[in-house]
Amino acid sequence: MYHHTINISIFGEDALLKNVMEAFPPQEHLDWTVTCCKNFDPALASRSDVLIFNGPEDFAAARAHARQGAYLVACLDAAEEEALSPGARDALDDIWMAPLSASRLHMRVAHLLAEINGNDYFVFCSQCLDTFINSLPDMVWFKDIEGRHRKVNDYFCGFVGKPREEIEGRTHEDIWGVSANDGEYNCHETDQAALETGETVTAEEVVQTGDGKRLFKTIKTPLRGLEGEILGTVGIAHDMTNLLNLNVELDLFIEVMPFPLMICDLDEQIVKVNARFLEFFETGLESIAGINWRDWYEQNILHEISPTGEEIYMRFIHADGRMSFLKMISHDLNDIFGNCQGVIHVFEDVTDEKELEYNIWKLANTDALTGLANRQAFYEYAKRIDINERVHLFYVDLDNFKQVNDNFGHKAGDEALKVTAMILRQVFGKDFPARLGGDEFIVCVRREATLEDLEAMAQSLIDLMQEKFSASEILNRLSCSVGVSVNGSMRNGIEPLIKLTDRAMYDAKNQGKSRYCICRDEDEPA
Repeated sequence: MYHHTINISIFGEDALLKNVMEAFPPQEHLDWTVTCCKNFDPALASRSDVLIFNGPEDFAAARAHARQGAYLVACLDAAEEEALSPGARDALDDIWMAPLSASRLHMRVAHLLAEINGNDYFVFCSQCLDTFINSLPDMVWFKDIEGRHRKVNDYFCGFVGKPREEIEGRTHEDIWGVSANDGEYNCHETDQAALETGETVTAEEVVQTGDGKRLFKTIKTPLRGLEGEILGTVGIAHDMTNLLNLNVELDLFIEVMPFPLMICDLDEQIVKVNARFLEFFETGLESIAGINWRDWYEQNILHEISPTGEEIYMRFIHADGRMSFLKMISHDLNDIFGNCQGVIHVFEDVTDEKELEYNIWKLANTDALTGLANRQAFYEYAKRIDINERVHLFYVDLDNFKQVNDNFGHKAGDEALKVTAMILRQVFGKDFPARLGGDEFIVCVRREATLEDLEAMAQSLIDLMQEKFSASEILNRLSCSVGVSVNGSMRNGIEPLIKLTDRAMYDAKNQGKSRYCICRDEDEPA
């Protein structure tokens, strides 16, 4: 990126000087042009970076015509050098002793070009450094070992509110107007740590300014010389005050929210919760801070299929046994570029809403006597089964129920129905049992089950019924007959399967009751 072309003008006739200059090998980052002129030309001098005079000249006048920073070199013999006035000598940057030899001239030109190249590269690097630090939106400074600011950027000057000449060369106390003994507002401790350890030191430091206290995040690194010796430190300070004020405002906003609220980072670690969260979930901040939110969720939130089958309920069990139903809303926390930096989870207590919803549903869909789903609920449940799914049905009917009802009254019949519902729940805890009406019950099994599994379920139901009923003097005449359909197709809906299973149940009754019969859907695959 860095490259410089210099204009060299030679005043006075000297073929050797011209030839050496033009034949000199190329230099890295540096090109030159050579112009020879018999007599001094003020106009040419004003455009030249290097002016070489082959013999005496009015050097003070030449300096006046030359551009700022130009090199003036005179080739003079001993007598000519001796005759120079102090003003002429001061106008020159170098004197090459004549007569010049090719080797000596070559060495002089090499030194001249190296010096020009080094000086120009130093200026270029200084400009790069100034451009870089002045483009930063943070305070940047360079300090010597004694703590004096040797260089600062524009942001530093603007923040302090002082011109550069009132900052550079001054200490921290001079700039900020604090006492050297005031440990709260000076930065000597971190400066000294960087100097002593030779390592970068990061800290948060408070500075007292004209606008009050400001909190900075500072990074201080030792500045080393050519041989590795520590010359001072370079520091960067980022003003965190507004960000922290924003964080305080965010904390206040979170705390006034009436809902339990959790914020997680990209690694799903919990970084913040509000007081309502701690109160509702009966926990302490120390027990959840920094843990994975999914682990917390799995340990504290239970899932339950709603009675309607439409959604999954989220439940939380309190220490006193109370149960709360929840709804969780999650939103990504994006930065200004749309990149996700975390997630906020808001929990809403919907216990009253769900209990009301359940009570309304229960009135319409639950058998009041047994608590099982009623006929309507069963048919609604069946509508939600995919037509490509295969199901198993159990049709259960009590044997001798009418006799018990007639001989002992409806109270005895009701007790028999309650016992039947209890045993159905016991055998088919993972399935959907329902009371169709009277003493007829049906169970839909949608899980994987072999024929042997289904037979075992049917027999278990019959055995438990027999055991429970036989223990009662009133109900000991009761038993049950069960029809079982295997792998029924839902392609034509549930009604054909119910009829098929009902026939199997009557086959069981006709074969002597208290038994089961298996039937297969004609559409069942071989």
